[in-house]
Amino acid sequence: MKHARLRFALLALLLFLPGTLAANPVSDPTGGLVKGFGIAVVAFALAAEVILTSTVVIWLCRIGDRPPLVVSIALLNLLSYTIFIRMIYPRTGMILLIELLIWIVEAFGMLVISHRLSDKPLSPKRALAISCTGNLLSFLIGYGA
Repeated sequence: MKHARLRFALLALLLFLPGTLAANPVSDPTGGLVKGFGIAVVAFALAAEVILTSTVVIWLCRIGDRPPLVVSIALLNLLSYTIFIRMIYPRTGMILLIELLIWIVEAFGMLVISHRLSDKPLSPKRALAISCTGNLLSFLIGYGA
């Protein structure tokens, strides 16, 4: 258990590394701070969402082999963030529509993941509720920054 916590702590530190590097004041003492802080907040918001959604799915579906689930949900979140927030949102500016699409896509992804990894998979309603809760958490963290 101690080694798992240490690995998780190291992984969390690696998530903040891009933000730290972007905030490096080599040329301008304050120029990179905003960008670095923004990257760190995004990483923290995504990590919080992955932790919350993974925990709930593990609990509801009684999944014993947890690393594949956590990795799958993390990749799902990174993919949806990259496609919807980084690529589509700047062109549309419609945050509510983008968040709704993310909610639906991630709920569908959780359904697929839980069906592959558990004998007691999520129902569509539970997947939507978990996705909504996780995305609301990450949205509030990112929006508050």
